[in-house]
Amino acid sequence: MRLNEKVISIDLTGQVILTGEGIYHFDKLVIATGSLPFILRKSQANIMPYGIFTLRTLADGMLFGKALETAG
Repeated sequence: MRLNEKVISIDLTGQVILTGEGIYHFDKLVIATGSLPFILRKSQANIMPYGIFTLRTLADGMLFGKALETAG
């Protein structure tokens, strides 16, 4: 995970990102722009629909990473 880095270019074919800080290779790419997450819920239950994640903290990112490991 890279925080507060401005991406200059993304090469999807070569799976490489160029930032002002360096060049990074990736297997999977998630772009988080820093907005506040909002998920419309049809019920009043405080349960997230399966497969939908919000990322606000490092702990949220770690849970998302575990989900990616099992994604097909």
